[in-house]
Amino acid sequence: MVMFMNFRYDTDNDGYLDVEDLKGMMMVRGVPWTHSAIVRLIRDADEDGDGKLSFREFLITQRKNVEWARRVLCALPEIDVGRVGVKGAKKYFEAKQPLPPKTNHKNNMSY
Repeated sequence: MVMFMNFRYDTDNDGYLDVEDLKGMMMVRGVPWTHSAIVRLIRDADEDGDGKLSFREFLITQRKNVEWARRVLCALPEIDVGRVGVKGAKKYFEAKQPLPPKTNHKNNMSY
C-alpha cells in the first residue's frame, strides 16, 4: 500500500487525506472549498469506499483536474499573452497538442 509519507496536509499522519485534511490543504492554497464540495470530491475518487483518499486516489483527482483544465484551455479560440503572461501562453499551446495515447502500465511492464 502506498501512503502519504510525510505529506504535509495529512494532519493526523495516518497516510490518507480525509475531509479535514483537504479543507486545510485548500485553505493553505488559497482556494477554500465548501464542506459538501470536499465530500463530493472524496466520494468521486474514493475507490475503496473508506471515506478518505489514499495516495493513488489523490493522484486520480489531480489528473482529473489537469484534464479539465486542458479541455477549458483547448476551448479558448485565442490567448492574451499580456493578460496571462508567457507561462499562461505556454500552457495554452501545450493544451492544444494532442494527448499521448493512454497505455495500460500493468500490461506494458518490461523486465
